[in-house]
Amino acid sequence: MSSLPPIKVGTTNVTSAPAPTVPVLVTATAKNAKITDRTGRNGTAGDTSQQLPAATTIATSSRVNVHKDAASYRAEREMNLQSFRELMRIFQNASKSEEGGLTMEEFKKAFGIVLGHNLTEEQMGLLFMKIDANTDGSIDWDEFSTYMLLRAEGQNNMLEAEETVLFAQNGGAGGQIIPTPHRDMVKRVLFLDGLRKWVSCSRDGTLCIWSDRLKLQKTFRSLRKTNELEAKTGANASVKASATSRWIHDFGYLGNVNKIVTASDDHQITIYDMTTMYPEIRLDTEDSVPLCLDFYYDADNADNDECMLLYGTDSGTVHIFNIRTSALFNNTSGKKEHTRHISMDTIPRGANMTTFPQYGTLTKRKAHNDWCVKVAFFVDLHMVISCSPDPRASLFVATQVTKKKWACFSVPVHKGVSAFAYCKFPVTLITGGTDRQLRLWNPYRMHHPMAALKGHNAPIVDIAINNFSGQIISLSSDKVIKVWDIRKQQCVQTLCDNFPHHPEDALSCLTFCPNTNSLVAASSLLVTYKLRERNVRVSIPVSHEMPLRAALYNASFKQVVSGCDGSVINVWDVVNGQKSFRFADVHGKAEITAMSFDAGSRRLITGGRDGLIRMWNFNNGQCLHEMIKGDDTEVSGICYIDLKGSQFVVASGWNRRITMFQDSLESFKLYPIQRWPDPEIIGNAANPSPPFPSTEPPQWEEITAPPPSSWHSDDILAMDFCPPNMLITSSYDGEILVCNLVSGHVLHRLCPRDFGDDSIGLNDVTSRSIDKVIVLSERIDLLKEAALLITSGADGYIRWWNLDEGYLMHMHGTPPRFSPSESKGVYAMATNARNTMLVTGDAVGFVTILDIKEHCISQNIRPSSPPPPVIAVFRAHVATIMSVDIVEGYDMVISASTDGTARMFTFKGEYVGTFGQDEPWDIGDPSTFEHPLKPLDVALHEVEESQDPDAIEE
Repeated sequence: MSSLPPIKVGTTNVTSAPAPTVPVLVTATAKNAKITDRTGRNGTAGDTSQQLPAATTIATSSRVNVHKDAASYRAEREMNLQSFRELMRIFQNASKSEEGGLTMEEFKKAFGIVLGHNLTEEQMGLLFMKIDANTDGSIDWDEFSTYMLLRAEGQNNMLEAEETVLFAQNGGAGGQIIPTPHRDMVKRVLFLDGLRKWVSCSRDGTLCIWSDRLKLQKTFRSLRKTNELEAKTGANASVKASATSRWIHDFGYLGNVNKIVTASDDHQITIYDMTTMYPEIRLDTEDSVPLCLDFYYDADNADNDECMLLYGTDSGTVHIFNIRTSALFNNTSGKKEHTRHISMDTIPRGANMTTFPQYGTLTKRKAHNDWCVKVAFFVDLHMVISCSPDPRASLFVATQVTKKKWACFSVPVHKGVSAFAYCKFPVTLITGGTDRQLRLWNPYRMHHPMAALKGHNAPIVDIAINNFSGQIISLSSDKVIKVWDIRKQQCVQTLCDNFPHHPEDALSCLTFCPNTNSLVAASSLLVTYKLRERNVRVSIPVSHEMPLRAALYNASFKQVVSGCDGSVINVWDVVNGQKSFRFADVHGKAEITAMSFDAGSRRLITGGRDGLIRMWNFNNGQCLHEMIKGDDTEVSGICYIDLKGSQFVVASGWNRRITMFQDSLESFKLYPIQRWPDPEIIGNAANPSPPFPSTEPPQWEEITAPPPSSWHSDDILAMDFCPPNMLITSSYDGEILVCNLVSGHVLHRLCPRDFGDDSIGLNDVTSRSIDKVIVLSERIDLLKEAALLITSGADGYIRWWNLDEGYLMHMHGTPPRFSPSESKGVYAMATNARNTMLVTGDAVGFVTILDIKEHCISQNIRPSSPPPPVIAVFRAHVATIMSVDIVEGYDMVISASTDGTARMFTFKGEYVGTFGQDEPWDIGDPSTFEHPLKPLDVALHEVEESQDPDAIEE
C-alpha cells in the first residue's frame, strides 16, 4: 500500500493545549513511525525502545459547544496511552498481512474494540475518511500516527494564534499617522499614568502634552524660550549662553513632584514645572554631556522623601543621584521666577560616593569606553543597567547590595548595544543593537544570552515590552516594527511603516502603554497601533482578518473551508458555525488565489500568487503534494478532473496557459505532464492520451514565451471542465475558449462583445472580463439543444451558451438590476448537483438565487425571453462577494466576501450567521439563527442609503 511521504520528527512527548471549540488529542509516535509535516519533508521518528514514550495527555476545551453531539470527536477525547498501544498492535498485525493496512470496516472494528464501542458508525467512518486523504481505501500506522500528531499540533497552533494579541493596522497599510507641532525628531514619548496624558519631546526642545486618546492639549514650542525669559529677568548671568538653541537628548517625568526633566547638549539637566514649563533647577554636568535619563520613586510609599535620578553621559559614566525631595524642590528664594543652579562637579572627586548634604548623595561609575546611550533602574531586580556601542563594555549592570553599596560588572556584546528592555513575565532582559539581533538574557546570569532572535534587516534602535502577553516589540532604523513572543522565541507580527517622514525618514523611538493598549512610534509625527482586544465581543464578527478568496462547502465532512489573502485556511463546522481547525502560511507570504476539492472531497487544492499549487489534508494541515508549473505567475483557476480513468489537477492563470498534473502517490513534488497551448515543450509524456505522471522537472524551452495567437491573448480568470474531455476557460479581455483537453484543439472561441450591444459597456476594456464559468454537466444529454455553459463577469450579465455549436442562447442581468445601466459585476456563481438552481454574488454584496430547471433547455428561447424565475434576492455583504456555494441537504447558501466574512443564509434569504461569531447556531433549529436580524454592516449600510434620521437613530 502506498503511504504518505514521511518526515523526521523528534521523539519527545508532545502536549497540546485545548482548542477553543473541539477537544485536542496529544499523541506520541511508535517505534520508527513515519510522520509527514506540512512541508512534505521526509524522515523517521527515533527509536522509542519498542514502546511509546511517556503517557499521552488528553485535554478538553473549557469552551463548551452546547449544540455539538456529546459523542462527537470522542476518538480525539478518549484516546489514551493504552488505546494507542492496542491500535499500534492491530496496525502491526495488519502490516504483516497481504493488505498492509486497515480497510474502513477493519478500522471501525478495531476502534470499536479499543474504545469500547463508544463511537458511532458515522463517527468512525468520518475519522477514517479524514485519515485516508489519499483515498486508496486503507490506512496504516504511518498514516494514522501522522494524522493524529499533526492534528494535535494544528489544534495547538490554532489556539495559540487566537490567544496571541496583535496590533491592528490601519487598513493593512500601517499605523495611524498623527500630525504634531514637532519640527525635529521626537526623542521619547511617555504615558503619565497618574495624569492619563501622553507627553512627547523632540530634539529641538518642543514639548507636547496629549490626552490619553492622543488629542493635542498643549504645546511648548521650544524649551529654550524659557531660557531666554530667564536671561531677561537677570536671574543668573551664566544662563545667557543657554539662550541659544539647544539639542534635547532625552527627557523624563518626575511623578512625585509633577516635574519634567531634560538632558541637553549644553551640559545641563534641567527640571521644569509641568504647568508653566519654567526651568526651576539646573544641574550642571560641566565637562560631560548627559545623553540619557531615568527616574524612580516609591509610588507606594507617600511618606518616602527620597527618589533617584539616573543619567549617562558621553564619557561613558553612569550617575545615580539619590535626591532628598523636600530639600531639592523647596524654593526658599522667595522669587517665583528663580532658577537654582547646582554644579554636579562641585562634589569632591576621589571617591565613587560622596555626600551632598543639602540635596542628597551622588554615585558615579565609569561604565563604558563609549557613549552611554540608555540607563534604567529596575526595582524588581534592584539593578541599574546601562548600554553603549562599546563592544567590550556593552552592558553595565550595577546590583544594589545595600543602600550605599553596588556590585558592578560589564558584559561584552558584538557591535555593542543601543537599546534594552526588561520583561517581568517571563523574567527576561532584552538587548538590541547594530548587529540587528535581539538577545534574551537571564538578568541574574549575564554570562551568555539565553537566545538570539534574528529577523531585522537594519540596526535596532528601540525596544518596548508588552508584559501582559510576554511580547517584545522592537524597532529598527528601516521603520520596521516586529512583535516577538518571548516564550516561543519567534516573530508573531511585522509592522512596516511606508509613510515618508521628515526631517529624517526614520522612526526614532517606541513606547507601549498597557493602560490604553496602544503602541506609539515617533519621528516628527506620531504613528499609533491599537492592540486588538481579546475576549471582547465585536459588533461585526469576522471569519478572517484578511479579504476572503473562497469558502467551499464539503458535503463529506459537513464542513466549510475558507481561505483568505493572508494565506490562512479555516475549517468550520457547518452545523454550528464554529472553527474546528486552522492552518496558516499555506503559500508563505503569498495570497491564496484559487481553491478546489478533489473528486472525493478528501483533499483541498490551493493555488497562490507565487505560482505554486499545493494539495492538503485540510483536517490536519498536512501538505500532501506541491505542484510546480514552471513559472511564478498567479494561479487563477484549479480543476480536479477524471480523464480516461486517470485523475488530474488542471491549473490556469496569468501565464495564459493550461497546465496538467497527474495525481500520484509516488512523489511529494509533481511536475506538469502536459501544458497547452505548448504540448511540444513537454518531453516526458510518451502518449498524451492518457498522460503519464511526471515526478521530474521537464525541460522548459520557452517558459516565458507568449502563447500562440490561437490561444488566449490575456490573463485567464476562470475555468471549468465539461465531461468527457472539454475544458472551458475565460480571460480578462472577455474571450471564452472551449478546447479538447486531450489534444489541445480549440473547438469554439466565444466572445460576448460579438453578440452584445454597445450600451452594455463592452467597449470599455474593464467591463469585458469573464470572471466565472460554470458547466451544467447534468445537461450533457441535451448538448445539442440546451445551454451547458453559464458565464458572468464585470458587466454584471449572465450569459447562457450552447457548447455544441458555440453560440450565445440568452443573456440577462441579476435582479433588481435587469437593465444594462444598473448591472454590477457578478464574480461568483454556484449551482446545485442537479443543476436546477443557480446562486450568484455580485460586486455590491447581493446574492441572487434563480430557478434554472427549465431555462435554456431548448433552442426555442429568444433574446427577448424573460430571465429565469427568482427564488430570493438579498444583501449578504457590503463589499464584493468572491464566492458562493450551496449547502445541499440543509437548503443553505454560503457567501464569502472581501470584507473578511463568510456567512450562511437560507434559500429564503434568512440570515443564519457569520462563521466565527461568538454564539453558535444549530442548523436544525431556526430559533438559533440570527434571523430576523440582518448582518449589522448590511443594516447600517441600508440605513445610511435611506438617509432617514429616524431609521439612523433606531
